[in-house]
Amino acid sequence: MIGLVLMFLLYNIFNLGYWGSSAPVYLFGSVFSYLMNKKYTFAYKKRDFKSVIRFAIVQVVSYVVAYLIARPLTFALLRDFADSMNIELRFVEQFAMVVAMGFFMVLGYCGQRFYAFRGERVVD
Repeated sequence: MIGLVLMFLLYNIFNLGYWGSSAPVYLFGSVFSYLMNKKYTFAYKKRDFKSVIRFAIVQVVSYVVAYLIARPLTFALLRDFADSMNIELRFVEQFAMVVAMGFFMVLGYCGQRFYAFRGERVVD
């Protein structure tokens, strides 16, 4: 939720647009995500730099794919609705950011589970 609020602030207050308001939020959130997912979600006990690199790859690929898919998909699905309801395109774009967030979470989880933190997992 904090990321979503920050993203909308960057979009609406600072007018950074679709990519400019989402990228910094995901960049900073990824550091926290790495630490929490490594320790708690996946109980990955290895101390290796490979997991950091793999995690970064997953994050970048998930972000790019999610945001490249979400915007055109949302615009295609909501174009007629937005026109008939006289809704500004900036609101459709912000809805696309929420859709992208969902895609990102699914892609990121799968990538972390099967690539970034694969292998040895030890649960305490």
